[in-house]
Amino acid sequence: MNNFYGLLNGLGVVAIVFWIMVITAFIVTYFLGLYAVYIMAKKRGRMEAGWTILALFTTPLIGMLLLACLGETDDQENQRIYREELIRESARRSTK
Repeated sequence: MNNFYGLLNGLGVVAIVFWIMVITAFIVTYFLGLYAVYIMAKKRGRMEAGWTILALFTTPLIGMLLLACLGETDDQENQRIYREELIRESARRSTK
């Protein structure tokens, strides 16, 4: 217990609170990055869990870069094109 109080006296309470805030901000940012990887993988038709786990063990930035480079799966691209065509057709009908 003496070591803990010695640490408090050496660093100061303000410094300890500061580092707790820095570590908390880092953890929150990391998990927000993991969530961004999850959303990117879902939007591109990739395996959400796999990409999130990959980003967890590497970094979310690497996961985001890889997903951006790989792009959509063929099925996801075809679905997107089909949805866009439905929107275009609906817009054409409403303007007539």
